[in-house]
Amino acid sequence: MELLDVLDEKGNKTGKVEDKDIIHEKGIWHKEVCVIIENEKNEYLIQKRAATKKQGPNKWGLTAGHVDAVLLKEKK
Repeated sequence: MELLDVLDEKGNKTGKVEDKDIIHEKGIWHKEVCVIIENEKNEYLIQKRAATKKQGPNKWGLTAGHVDAVLLKEKK
């Protein structure tokens, strides 16, 4: 299970955390990151997604991922 912070339309955390699959199913706002790497020949690094991915299996894309929710445990 991958837990992500739920965001509002302006990118602010709502205080809610949800599973990635539910966030994608419902189209809920969340944070993602993307890294673009270009070399001196103006070539870009891309990756092929795994065949086991739910979204876009075997497709080419940029290197990207989700920003996991930070869950803090209270000290007792």
